[in-house]
Amino acid sequence: MCVALLKALGSKEFKDSDKELSARLRARLHRYSFDGRLLSYSTGSDDPPRVVVPHDEDLKYRILYEAHDTSVGGHLGREKPYSSVSLHYWWPNLYKWVGTYVRMCETCQRVKPAPHAAAPLANLPVPSGCWQSISMDFVFGLPPDAAGNTGIVVFVDRLIKLAHLAAVPDTIDGEGTATLFLDRVFRQHGLPEAVVSDRDPVSRASSGRPSSRCSALAWICPPRTIRRPTVRRNASTALSRMSSAASVLKRLSVGAPCSHSLSLR
Repeated sequence: MCVALLKALGSKEFKDSDKELSARLRARLHRYSFDGRLLSYSTGSDDPPRVVVPHDEDLKYRILYEAHDTSVGGHLGREKPYSSVSLHYWWPNLYKWVGTYVRMCETCQRVKPAPHAAAPLANLPVPSGCWQSISMDFVFGLPPDAAGNTGIVVFVDRLIKLAHLAAVPDTIDGEGTATLFLDRVFRQHGLPEAVVSDRDPVSRASSGRPSSRCSALAWICPPRTIRRPTVRRNASTALSRMSSAASVLKRLSVGAPCSHSLSLR
């Protein structure tokens, strides 16, 4: 292509070449110019001339490497290196070349996260018995009750949706959570096989003091706890519905005139 263009543009070096322009290139010949040293390409008066790169794959890959892989390029995807390269150079299908180069970049594949959305969470298996699997969540920011508690902890059986609630202060720690678990769940229903939580930091905190409560806390923490990051955000879950209902009831009871605060003891 370049030889035929140079011949058509009057280059003395290639005047005897047998290369001929295709009809498509001949129609676009006005976009090319030759100053005796460089073949340039421009689409119009508002488009600065760019150097035409010959059909040399090594040269093209070297240009793309400088625009994408170096510290200046920074592996910034397709658009950034394309803008950088197309500012000074041109060759046919340049945009596709840049896209293929970036897509095949080993560093980008190894370091960058996948651009596609993650697969949705699979449904949890239905428990075969009551209180074999429970959900646990905290709700804070509620009006204080008579004891100054501004939050609640909710334990919900995943099979029959029965819930145990307890008022908690916003300073509750892991040992306090273990105490509530022993009193509200273990004392009445025994030890469940699994606990589903939403990575709440309260359920993972530990005071570090050896005690029977900390033993229960060690059970609440991994590896036997199933962490579900979307439990709190998923409004269709029984746990979220129960937590929302409990928080609304407490707000209503605190805000109602001539009434006592709701006690969750």
